[in-house]
Amino acid sequence: MKITYECIDSPIGDLFLAESAKDPIAVWFRKETTLLEFVNSLGWSYPDAEFVAGSCKEVHSRLDKYFAGKRQVYPFPERLSGTDFQLSVWREIAKIPYGETVTYGEIAENLKRPGGSRAVGAATGKNPVSILIPCHRVMGTKGKLTGFGGGLQNKVWLLRHEECHIPKEPSAKGARTQPSLFEYRHK
Repeated sequence: MKITYECIDSPIGDLFLAESAKDPIAVWFRKETTLLEFVNSLGWSYPDAEFVAGSCKEVHSRLDKYFAGKRQVYPFPERLSGTDFQLSVWREIAKIPYGETVTYGEIAENLKRPGGSRAVGAATGKNPVSILIPCHRVMGTKGKLTGFGGGLQNKVWLLRHEECHIPKEPSAKGARTQPSLFEYRHK
């Protein structure tokens, strides 16, 4: 299998992309990772793959449409590497409509695993195709804003971009709340 990879600039920072035969393999937030570390990490999941630097045209196109606010539905990536449980969680996440959120517990219930919200959270944290498999739309108990591999600030940005309701989070000092969604329109 041939996997093409690249790093692109996006409205929320640099993203590493990888695809194989127009099928998304990875969309990762760069953070402190180098391109070589990204490719080496992919090598653990795809040990027989040939990695080639180039343009990930399909993934880039999907992200361009997403950031332009165009709601698109794509088939679930066929070549993702993960356990059966992880793949089932990622498939469930991929069903969350643009502009809506669900909780880890709701996903666990949908998968017939009541009480499995922590396992769902762990699988969600391993999602290799961030944004396109919209793990940013998954919230904690009672819709609580929880962590995100790309950073909580990016999760908030993505939710606001989709005009999702974002729960009010108290600050460390107490009653302070986030500014209104209107103040943070990113279009």
